[in-house]
Amino acid sequence: MAGMHNALLGQKLGDLDGVLLLDLYTAFNSVAQSKSGSTPCCDTTDPNGHCGQEDGSGRAQYSVCDDPDSYFSWDYMHPTQAGWEAVMDQLRGPIQDFLASSRD
Repeated sequence: MAGMHNALLGQKLGDLDGVLLLDLYTAFNSVAQSKSGSTPCCDTTDPNGHCGQEDGSGRAQYSVCDDPDSYFSWDYMHPTQAGWEAVMDQLRGPIQDFLASSRD
């Protein structure tokens, strides 16, 4: 769905001056594939659970890593700060090129 959305958005906005389309989907996939097999920083013992889940007595049903800076994702959906930095590394060049060309 994200690929189709990006293609349609590109058709609508791609030729407009002063508009830069950033493809977060592709950037995230590129970084995530390069880190395949990595585990999230926060993990749960319950296959249907989520990070931050507690049992009825308030006991944590998850564990958190010691060094989030060495992990791409916080859980299976949300990137850590290090994850965002890796994605930004993918986007920095296109953003700088766009800003340089808009000054000309």
